[in-house]
Amino acid sequence: NKLYDLEKYHLQIDSAMQERMSEIKLQKDGLTLEKRFVLSQCSELRAAIAERQSKIQHLQLRYDNIISAVNGSGDGTLPLSTAYLKIQNAQEKAQLQEEGDKLDATIRRTEQEIQSMENTLRIVNACNEKYKLALDTTCGVGDDEYDNIKELERKQLDEEMLSAVQMLKLKKMELEEAENEFQGLQEELERILEDVVKIKEEKEIKLQAVSSIEKQIGEQNERTSRAEKSLKKLYKDIQKACENADDYSILLQE
Repeated sequence: NKLYDLEKYHLQIDSAMQERMSEIKLQKDGLTLEKRFVLSQCSELRAAIAERQSKIQHLQLRYDNIISAVNGSGDGTLPLSTAYLKIQNAQEKAQLQEEGDKLDATIRRTEQEIQSMENTLRIVNACNEKYKLALDTTCGVGDDEYDNIKELERKQLDEEMLSAVQMLKLKKMELEEAENEFQGLQEELERILEDVVKIKEEKEIKLQAVSSIEKQIGEQNERTSRAEKSLKKLYKDIQKACENADDYSILLQE
């Protein structure tokens, strides 16, 4: 009977160990897939951050072009009109709003994915603890070495998963910082465009005033020129009249 009991107990231990190894393999495969998914998300976030940085540089280039357009471009062309700048301002606002909406949607989706992965990680940890307690009850004290090995494997997987989640959170923070910088540049660009439009309008008003003054000066010059001509003609008429009067006096004397 004792031999039978020992064999039965040995079979139970072998069965429990095989079951536990299968469960650990499934958990390991699941965590590996989760890790790959997280790393894939990190790659996507890095690409999104690079795209944000590229758009920030593009905004800086637009800013430089707008500043150069206020007083004319460097190739000698005429300054841009106010109407063109207003249209450009509206187009810039629409494009930036669309890009901002896409970025907000990406961040919301990323937050949901992070929350889902954190929930999955908590469930996996709880299952590991449950399986460990069940195995301890079945196998007894003699399987400490086996438990230690599997515990180390579980901790290593947990650490890898936690590291991947932390990396994803870090990339999310970088993405939010890029979004804030992008938003700041967007607001600055809008202020610059508004200032440029105001400057162009003031410049047009001043040019109209200068044109009006130049026109008045031209008209005044024309009146002055006509007055001078009239005075010259009058002077000649008077001089001629005087000459005629002198000739008449000479004739009377004769």
